[in-house]
Amino acid sequence: MIRLLIYSALVLSVCACTTPIEINVFAKHLDKNQISIVSNEISSAGYQLSVNKLPFPNSITNNLLVYMPSDNSNIHVYNLLEMLENLDYKISSINLAKVGNHHFTADHIGIYLFPDGFKATQKSAYMGIVNNYGSVLCPNNLSLNEDKSFKIETETWNEIIEDYEIDITLGTWLEKEENIILLKSDNWLSNLIFKRTLMVEKAKSNNIQKISLIPQYNAEKSGPYLKSDAKLRNVNCTYELSIVI
Repeated sequence: MIRLLIYSALVLSVCACTTPIEINVFAKHLDKNQISIVSNEISSAGYQLSVNKLPFPNSITNNLLVYMPSDNSNIHVYNLLEMLENLDYKISSINLAKVGNHHFTADHIGIYLFPDGFKATQKSAYMGIVNNYGSVLCPNNLSLNEDKSFKIETETWNEIIEDYEIDITLGTWLEKEENIILLKSDNWLSNLIFKRTLMVEKAKSNNIQKISLIPQYNAEKSGPYLKSDAKLRNVNCTYELSIVI
């Protein structure tokens, strides 16, 4: 991981950004002293800070950071990871844009913290599946939600209007068997099946776990899966998510 190589530049870059970044610390499980230590560290780095005691979404059982990718987001993410690790809060997972029903914009970063030794009592049966995934070969983003719904956003460039257009596919999903995910939509003639695979990439500091959803539907053998009147783009693509472990 390149964190150690670029860290010296990060501290200088944080305060140079024109748009203020607000850090939202979810501290339901921290005591007053722990909150004070974390708050002082984040505030001293020049961030705006908001601390709350709101309940965590059920899927969160370890330290988590959530952010919306933007031009400068990596600078802030790496800086916060280093800062929190120095306070003995190792971030185990990173989500993009949302977790549960909590959503974050490019100017807000969410941090969910547990004290050392804390055992989360709430645990989602679909932890590790519910998340946002990006496509490797297609201009798609896939969201698998806790209510068993899914949304695929397909972004394509329209030369006539000189802007991007977004097609949205909605439906439901289920875990057909272990690591086999089935997606169903009214726009499709057939359900789409994906195989979930996990791979860990070694790095100098934290390792990266890559979660891939690999399509199992073969259009050459089974024919088209879209209805004839459907105008949606291809979504039978490989989707991936990378998290720090």
